[in-house]
Amino acid sequence: MRAAPVLLALLLGCGSGEAPTPAPEPTPAPAPVLPDARPVIPGSEPYAPPIPAQLELPPFAAARVLERPTLDLVSVRVVVPRGAADDPGDDWGVAALTAEMMEQGAGDMDGFALSLAAERLGADIAVVARRDYSLATLDVVASQLGPALRLLADVVLRPRFDADEWERTKGLWLEDLAARAFEPRSVAGVAGDVALYGSGHGYGRPVDGFLQSVRGLKREDVVAFHRSAWRVDDATFVAVGKVTAAGLRKAVAEAFSDVPLPDGPRSAQGSPRAPTKAWGRFVIVDRPKSPQTVLRLAWPGPTMDADDRAPLDLVDFVLGGSFTSRLNSNLREDKGYTYGARSRLPTTRGAGAFVAGAAVQAEVTGKAMKELLAELEGIAKTGPTVEETAKARASLRNDDVQAYETVAGAADRVALLAGLGLPARFDADHAAARSRQTPEAVAEAARFFFPDRALVVAVGDKAAILEQLAEEGIDLGEPRMSDAEGDPAK
Repeated sequence: MRAAPVLLALLLGCGSGEAPTPAPEPTPAPAPVLPDARPVIPGSEPYAPPIPAQLELPPFAAARVLERPTLDLVSVRVVVPRGAADDPGDDWGVAALTAEMMEQGAGDMDGFALSLAAERLGADIAVVARRDYSLATLDVVASQLGPALRLLADVVLRPRFDADEWERTKGLWLEDLAARAFEPRSVAGVAGDVALYGSGHGYGRPVDGFLQSVRGLKREDVVAFHRSAWRVDDATFVAVGKVTAAGLRKAVAEAFSDVPLPDGPRSAQGSPRAPTKAWGRFVIVDRPKSPQTVLRLAWPGPTMDADDRAPLDLVDFVLGGSFTSRLNSNLREDKGYTYGARSRLPTTRGAGAFVAGAAVQAEVTGKAMKELLAELEGIAKTGPTVEETAKARASLRNDDVQAYETVAGAADRVALLAGLGLPARFDADHAAARSRQTPEAVAEAARFFFPDRALVVAVGDKAAILEQLAEEGIDLGEPRMSDAEGDPAK
């Protein structure tokens, strides 16, 4: 057996007559210098998004082109200024169904043959309706632009609208609308828009329509909407990629050479009126025993080209426009009430709605509502800090860069501006306007976010919602009950 080190030292020391020398304390190693892993916010130097060239490109009313000669790709968008907000009469959903049917066969080809022809060219063709406009899209390698444009011309000008295909497409559409009732976020959006605008307003109904309105649609309705809305003399042609003005004139002339002259005047691109709170302040869509509550606050917002839109964009980014926003940091990161809380300003031709909200655990509905209101009131009273504003400016600058960094992304952005009736240089001017905002202007704009005008929509267990709001001292008045389609609940 070995002697304990201390005892051995004492024995040796006694034998020599000298006190043992204590061992020196070890010198600690210097701490390693680790790199700073915190993200560095890039500088806020202004970025000027590119301004498309504007060409005369018959038979189209206008053309916007961005040349990217180093990329062997071309993205084309044909934009018409008629969308879901222009659905006539009670034919709600007809713009969206027209767009869907245009993909299901055109010219001499049925839907399968059309898809196969596009695939052989390496092309992707689609048609979609938005609230304020509709567009047909084409993405293709530059060497196949000519034949791909001829396919696109068939889709835009000569959709087949086959009767059998209509019945199949309408049936699938109705199935999707029936399934929408089981998506709480979608229900909150539908019920909220109806409550804010009224279903007779262009923004008061969902783009894809209501169950009852789509049931009543006939094949003749989509044929008539296509005839009135999809006029190339009313459309903007957008091209981004490896193109030239001369090459586009030749390719477009060949693809769209036999365009019939439409009858009647061109569409007037008006702006829908501002929304009004048609249903009071508080709407509930009852979902008994639901494990979550979707909370949605909305009120009339600014148009894209409003004078105060630039500072409002900065404030909204700080409030709920990113993962590190105040709403998400509070309700998700700090409180753990939700997977995500967001806010957004409208992207519409007319006065759309500002929306803020989150899907939260049912048992914290009242607490979450209290935090939502507190964050809105807080930013409205004091505005963002200087640091928050600088981060918002830099992040939105990066968003501008990302919007234009790909051919397809740039085409989509240029098409959006055309569809909303905004000038080709809008993004460049708006980016410059954001960079000029003073702290005083941003703080003044923040007053918009006071939630006193908010329409509140809650999708969840009615009894639990009302009980928890009362516990938190939140008085939103007597709720109006809505079903999943935005109609008064029976």
